Amino acid sequence: MSAWYLWCAIGLYPQNPAVRFLDVGAPLFTSVTLRAPNGPTIVVRAPQAATDRPYVQALKVNGRATNATWLPLPMHGTQRLDVEIGATPNRRWGDGPNDAPPSYASTRIAPPPATSAVLAAGSASISAAQSSSASFTVSNRDGATAAAITWSATAPRGIHLEPERGRVALAAHTLEEVHLRMSADASETAGYRGVRIDAVATDTNARLAHATIAVRVSDGGDRAALAYAENRFGNTITPIDVTTGATGPEIAVGEEPRDAALSRDGRRLYVSNRGAASISVVDTVERRAIASVKVGSSPNGIALTPDGKQLWVANADDGTIQAVDTATLHAGPPLRVGSSPRSIAVAPDGAMLYVSNSDSNTVTPVNLKSGTAGTPIPVGSRPAGIAIAPGGRRLYVVNSASNDVSTIDLSGGGTALARITAGIDPQLIAISPDGRLAYVSNYANSFVTPIDLQSNRALAPIEVGGAPYGIAFTSDGRTAVVVVRRDNACVMIDVAKGSVSAAIPLGNGPYTVVAP
Repeated sequence: MSAWYLWCAIGLYPQNPAVRFLDVGAPLFTSVTLRAPNGPTIVVRAPQAATDRPYVQALKVNGRATNATWLPLPMHGTQRLDVEIGATPNRRWGDGPNDAPPSYASTRIAPPPATSAVLAAGSASISAAQSSSASFTVSNRDGATAAAITWSATAPRGIHLEPERGRVALAAHTLEEVHLRMSADASETAGYRGVRIDAVATDTNARLAHATIAVRVSDGGDRAALAYAENRFGNTITPIDVTTGATGPEIAVGEEPRDAALSRDGRRLYVSNRGAASISVVDTVERRAIASVKVGSSPNGIALTPDGKQLWVANADDGTIQAVDTATLHAGPPLRVGSSPRSIAVAPDGAMLYVSNSDSNTVTPVNLKSGTAGTPIPVGSRPAGIAIAPGGRRLYVVNSASNDVSTIDLSGGGTALARITAGIDPQLIAISPDGRLAYVSNYANSFVTPIDLQSNRALAPIEVGGAPYGIAFTSDGRTAVVVVRRDNACVMIDVAKGSVSAAIPLGNGPYTVVAP
């Protein structure tokens, strides 16, 4: 209802949100400007606007008079509306047969063919130049009648299957497992590949939702470069092969995972579980959680010290941070900082730590040698993500409510520099390994804002998909992985080209991501 009221007070309304036009009404404001990120700007001018003047007398769009009571919304550019308002109706304005907003004739809806059969696929492992087995399941457990299914399997280059297609006849309320023989070329490197299974019900020609077998290739040499996304509502993490874009089987952790930190050798992953007030320790070689460490209330952001000996945790509801000894997995005493601590960044030399306090609009510096908190540094409104440039001289803080990034000169004793405008509701920030570029995720739209850290200037936004949140650069700086929460997916950005990959499906409610 609040959105309805605001639109009407502006004098416009998206009567049909599926199409790009707006109904025109009488504004309550004499002047309104609407700016859509990477879209149009609409300027409404109504000098006579008042609560006792509820009727449109005349309308000009970009200087041209029109009797239409609606207007098409452009993709880009500026659209200026000059609205004349009066206390009584002008019955000659908007009275033509073509002046009313468009209407749509009803049509017969023809649903697509359906089937009760369902595909399900698990995971498989294979060594290069060897063969192995894989399987998937066709289920008709919810079907009251028999179903016949024709299936086909598609493997990426270097992976070979036998058979590649087949047919399954299922009685009502049954399922059948289909077995495949699989081999990999000797040249295949370690990592994940996806074998896609498609199927069609032969009696109705209904297509089943496809399934993907997660195939883990082992070559006996280097381990795969894997990123890990934390699935907040699935209580799992998803491994992502940053070379192939394929994902591995989800790994169970604690309740409501929020953030993660990866050890330098990639063998330990630490996950903060906000709902469980714990840290899950994941063995990435065995692909399972091996320990759980109790910490304070609502753990949020976490960060490892450069030597990997301590994991620092921000306890949002306690207003504290605390360290976990990664050797003993013992949680130390809490240290009070600001209100609702959110994200943590540790200086490259390990001497200082900085934590953003969302409800205090500050950043607290912490001396890790003395274990004491320093004077809070004022930043913007509702600080969220935080990162330190590789040289250790600059701290960058994302202010989610003021839509900008605070720059703090650490070499100058914490001096605040000019803020950098970001997108709408920016959340997290990642800095490239060479310190030249930062990416900021803008949760309220579909963009990532690149920032040139040499000039502290925002560059053209990169569209990635709905509600981007978690973001991380790979250690070589060539790729950035971005969680797109609305799509339950992630994308990978080629940093040199600025190009964006197709969406990679993740688990339920992906939140943050950590990259190798």
